[in-house]
Amino acid sequence: ALCRKHHIATFAFFVVGLPGDTLETILASVEFAVRMNADWTQFTVATPFVGTPMHKWAVGQGFVAPDFYRIVNAHTMSPGNENLRSDDIERMHRFAKFLQNNLINRRGVLKNGLRRDLPYRLAKRSADAVFHVAGLTVFRAGRAYFRSRVQPLPPASRPSVPA
Repeated sequence: ALCRKHHIATFAFFVVGLPGDTLETILASVEFAVRMNADWTQFTVATPFVGTPMHKWAVGQGFVAPDFYRIVNAHTMSPGNENLRSDDIERMHRFAKFLQNNLINRRGVLKNGLRRDLPYRLAKRSADAVFHVAGLTVFRAGRAYFRSRVQPLPPASRPSVPA
């Protein structure tokens, strides 16, 4: 709100599927993104790129093979973590990206922070209000869906979290 008051553009960046993430922490991040209503929002999936500490962790936990080089970006696949299967994280990431692209960022429509003319500002405010309500509505439906479909991994099969 303070940034908006002083006409400072905001960019919110979220990573889902990090070590320690659960269904509820991911849902809380997505809800925060919708409620925050930043000028631009981006979701990526935690990605154990070769040579990173996360790659060492993922190898140590058995989520990826030491020579696994198929990961090419932070938008397409997750190795999973100690709490969630990879396909569950990927589905939640796709849901967050749907909200990001279509409701939060509105595919760029009425997102020009440089325009200050009254007709544009009024149209932008209206779009912000409508899409904010739509985003919250879609988020609530998605939250109910994921809570009914995603099963956390049982504690016995969970690898330890890195320190």
